[in-house]
Amino acid sequence: MRLSRIRLLSPVLLLIIGLALGLLIYHLFTREEKKPEITTEELQMKISQRLRLITQEINYCTDVHLYEAGQHAEGTADLVVYVKYDLEHLQLSSSHDTIYVSLPEAELELGRRPGGDHSVRYYLDRGGRLGEPSADREVIRRLEKRILAEAEAEIRSNPRYLPHAQRQAEAQLQRFLSALAPQRTIIVSGEITVPRHEVPQVSPTPSTAQ
Repeated sequence: MRLSRIRLLSPVLLLIIGLALGLLIYHLFTREEKKPEITTEELQMKISQRLRLITQEINYCTDVHLYEAGQHAEGTADLVVYVKYDLEHLQLSSSHDTIYVSLPEAELELGRRPGGDHSVRYYLDRGGRLGEPSADREVIRRLEKRILAEAEAEIRSNPRYLPHAQRQAEAQLQRFLSALAPQRTIIVSGEITVPRHEVPQVSPTPSTAQ
């Protein structure tokens, strides 16, 4: 009786063992090799090797009515503003399999818009009124600097401008980093925020010699 049971169980055990071995062999030959996870330091190095700046453009047009040192600036300032993010100064941190990235503060470069309608004229003051055109290059340079400085202050303070440029830059950076490190989850945002129960490992920003 016991012998017949053993004979009956033997094919079943062999079948189970065979199935287990088959599954093991299938798993060994078909599983994908796990790619090594890139660190924040390695990611920063890859970024530096491929891309230095992300730049967005803003068109800015405003009326000009300035007075300085007995001279007037009148007309229209039609400017282009290049909003630049230096990727060497990215903030990166990691938590588990996620890398959090934050853009540095934007650098602004302003100038006349190519092909635009920039038209500012400079006049001498005559009793509070516009007089003849000015030929004082020093005062004209100071007035031109004021035009650019006031435009930059407006662009930095007005929510119409920089937030939109930053969102575009973040979207561009997200695509770029996802292509560089497809095996990692990458979150690009204005500020680095991680879940409270997780302690991020912050990658120090490389300092450049002055």
